[in-house]
Amino acid sequence: MCIRDRMVLLAASLLLCGPLQACFPRLKKALYAKEAPCLPGMVGLLVLLFLSLMRVTAGTYSAFIYFQF
Repeated sequence: MCIRDRMVLLAASLLLCGPLQACFPRLKKALYAKEAPCLPGMVGLLVLLFLSLMRVTAGTYSAFIYFQF
């Protein structure tokens, strides 16, 4: 992950943790809703989780992990 990607994630997290919620009360309600997500939302979250895990594991693969020993 390059520095630019991390800066984008940092900016998004800072916006979602405060100023954006204050400007849009409906967004704050949606973020803090205690309702369970609907079925398409749950499927979307599971797909996002699966793709994220694939991305993380693909970035750490090294065929020559024991070459140095």
